[in-house]
Amino acid sequence: MFMTLKLAKRLQERQASKVTFKGLNILMNERRVSPKVLREIFIRATDLKILGLLAVDFHMIAMKKENVEIVGFLNRCASQKFNSNEHSRAFAIATLRDLAKNGRRDVWKGLLLGSRDLIAKNRRFALEGLKHLAEKGETQIMSGLIKASSDKDASCQELAVHSLLIFAIKGNAETLPGLINGAHSSELETRILALQGLTDLAVKGNKQAIKYLEEEKK
Repeated sequence: MFMTLKLAKRLQERQASKVTFKGLNILMNERRVSPKVLREIFIRATDLKILGLLAVDFHMIAMKKENVEIVGFLNRCASQKFNSNEHSRAFAIATLRDLAKNGRRDVWKGLLLGSRDLIAKNRRFALEGLKHLAEKGETQIMSGLIKASSDKDASCQELAVHSLLIFAIKGNAETLPGLINGAHSSELETRILALQGLTDLAVKGNKQAIKYLEEEKK
């Protein structure tokens, strides 16, 4: 009990760097640590086990539809301005991705921030989440997808173009700049996805898409 109280005091003093995975797990199970302190630890921690433990807890809380506070926190944590800890950002963005997969739509702001992250892995997590939102028709993510269609990381670019294709199939002409970016990709799969999207727009009468495809045939 003495160790538990000592750990609790450390947490209350926000000495996140001194918290162990075992100690945190005990405190969380006994509900001896406040949500505010858990969030502070999440931003500061570099131990991947601690971050994983907290990410799972945040995901479970966020899946309660009425809970918007934790989603807002995760959205902020995806920002490099708010959160300079790249490991913490990775877990935040991955959690937002999983929430998008499970039906949460209010994660788009964090995923857009994540799609601009300096770390390619973090951008991939974000773009995987944005693809889930594209499947649900969330058009407010379009600008982020268009920007990511020029990503230097091949897998990030492919994810962005694939999401744009989902919108293009439905006739969304806003996808055009991103699809053209994808058509110039060095990766064959990305070019195929982009040309498929441009063809879908052309079939629906988009003049710019028709013109582009005709010029490509010359």
